[in-house]
Amino acid sequence: MASKDFPLKINSDLSVTIAVGQTVSNAVDLYGTALVGFITDANLTGTALTFQGSDLFAGTYKAIALLSTGVNIAGVVTTNKYYILGSTIDLSAVRFLKIVSGIAQLTNPTTITLITKPIN
Repeated sequence: MASKDFPLKINSDLSVTIAVGQTVSNAVDLYGTALVGFITDANLTGTALTFQGSDLFAGTYKAIALLSTGVNIAGVVTTNKYYILGSTIDLSAVRFLKIVSGIAQLTNPTTITLITKPIN
């Protein structure tokens, strides 16, 4: 059976952009999906990313931390890579999301493609 015969489980149709001079992306509505990974492009300036969430699209976004440690979810990143969050990071409780770079974006905006899957 070809893979096209299976129902869609992983989506890559959402993205966020960090504009030049900014560290925080635009907000995105995950629409009942959970972030499980992301893809960086060639323009990414920062080398570390964190995540912010809110209960409203136009609400106040706050750093997302693990309850078990109190530490913000963060990772070291580079350009042109496909990252998987892994089983220890469950963002299924986040509907509205922003991604934060450790430093301001320099010469070009960067687009980060979000890899999501439906919440069961």
